[in-house]
Amino acid sequence: MVPGFTDSHVHFPTWAIAQRQTDLDGCRSLDEALERVRAAPPPEDGGWLRAYGWRSGDWSPSIEPTRSDLDAVTTAPAALVSKDYHSLWLNSAALALADGQFEVRAASSSGTRAASRQASSGRSRPGSSRSVHDHLRRRYVDAMRRA
Repeated sequence: MVPGFTDSHVHFPTWAIAQRQTDLDGCRSLDEALERVRAAPPPEDGGWLRAYGWRSGDWSPSIEPTRSDLDAVTTAPAALVSKDYHSLWLNSAALALADGQFEVRAASSSGTRAASRQASSGRSRPGSSRSVHDHLRRRYVDAMRRA
């Protein structure tokens, strides 16, 4: 055994949230990713549809996703994190909840644009039905029961 080649720790908050996310890993096209989102269980009232694992570079054809693509399959606020965590795919409902409190960074070498962490955190604007803290608390409690 060589020290350093085994890493068996878990990032509990990430794992807890992932238990209720739609898995987009391995999608071979934009259409396949959209079909998985369409087939996802609806979020709880006032909740967000969350997914992880898309990578447009693996799609054929290689095309960047748009909010219009996502709007066509769900009206719930949706936040889909890319496989490398460097891009966030949001629909119009999610952008509306950001209430203008986000910035779009310059296009990366792959042509994707990424919203700032403020928008990607899923924070609800004041007065909305669910805060991100309440959402995370529920995910953590549920995950502790599973662990």
